[in-house]
Amino acid sequence: MKIPHTFSPVSNQVTISIGLATGNVEDEITQVLEDADKALYKSKTNGRNRVEFFEVLPT
Repeated sequence: MKIPHTFSPVSNQVTISIGLATGNVEDEITQVLEDADKALYKSKTNGRNRVEFFEVLPT
């Protein structure tokens, strides 16, 4: 789409970073939101225009 973002110090186009997390019905919603937030910041750290999924690693 290349939407102009003239005044941005980061990019001359609008970008989007998305963090996704899933949970079960018995999971606390606050935990799912925290996991999504972690995925969002991972997306921002790894570059623009990205989608990252929160993944629980097996123990």
